Amino acid sequence: MLEKRINQDKKALGFIAPSRRQIRNIGQNDGMEPLCDGKVIGRTERRLTQINECEPRDAARGEPGVRRLAHRLVERLAVPLEGERPSVAVQQAEAHRDRQGRLVSCEHGNRRISRTEPDGSVVTLVDRYDGNRLNSPNDLVVKSDGTIWFTDPPYGILSDYEGHKAESELGANYVFRFEPETGELRIVGDDFDRPNGLCFSPDESILYVADSGEPRHIRAFDVVDGEHISNGRIFAVVRPGMPDGFRVDTKGNLFTSAWDGIQVYSPEGELLGKVLVPEERTANCSFGGPDKSRLFITADRSLYSIKLNVTGAQTP
Repeated sequence: MLEKRINQDKKALGFIAPSRRQIRNIGQNDGMEPLCDGKVIGRTERRLTQINECEPRDAARGEPGVRRLAHRLVERLAVPLEGERPSVAVQQAEAHRDRQGRLVSCEHGNRRISRTEPDGSVVTLVDRYDGNRLNSPNDLVVKSDGTIWFTDPPYGILSDYEGHKAESELGANYVFRFEPETGELRIVGDDFDRPNGLCFSPDESILYVADSGEPRHIRAFDVVDGEHISNGRIFAVVRPGMPDGFRVDTKGNLFTSAWDGIQVYSPEGELLGKVLVPEERTANCSFGGPDKSRLFITADRSLYSIKLNVTGAQTP
């Protein structure tokens, strides 16, 4: 079974490195540009991760070698205390900073988008659409014009585990665009099963949205006039598991969570490689550090980071 699985992966990805020693001897002088240099900072528990890489392009045709992640150390930063769990009343699904540096959060329990002001106070930005309560905002991104785009699946109302069990007042799961200056809330996507993670391409011409429901894929949409989306198409089908949260780097590569770690896709939707995490699944990732080249990864029970040779595109 293992041999069969490896053969299948070879067919899809081109190569799987079976050992750390072999990885160190691969691509030393092959012209490949690695995504990760493997440098680990901090005295923390370290976990070895195996990275799948794609087959190098044909050098005879002058095509560059595919970017390679390689066999590297992922740094385990934090683990939760036994028995601890966030209060569902304030449980956050996702948060970003706006252009003024304020924290904008999705709250499952309160079924709202909130903002934390510089003085520490928390204000509700939006919690209803057309008089009905939102389901449970899950992920958001702040566009350069200050508008907030977010997904609203039912995860926080399906049970008391991620929020408070309740019936949906909307009757559907939407992708919204919110204008903080005017208070206008508009539906931009209405054909999703379970809309989840989302982000813009570096130039904001494309909006990527994960559907963690039955499709379990990421779709790409053209952004029209900065306010609408069109031309929806499948960008990537994520297996094993499903896509959740993701980010893009400045070159447009998309780093998405999956059940085997973080999967990296080119702007064309080609799978470039994976950062395998030694837990059952990952939920989200984000670029950070002084130069935004450190990828932080949230898994089932731990927070990980890995230093990359690319820079995250998110602002601030």
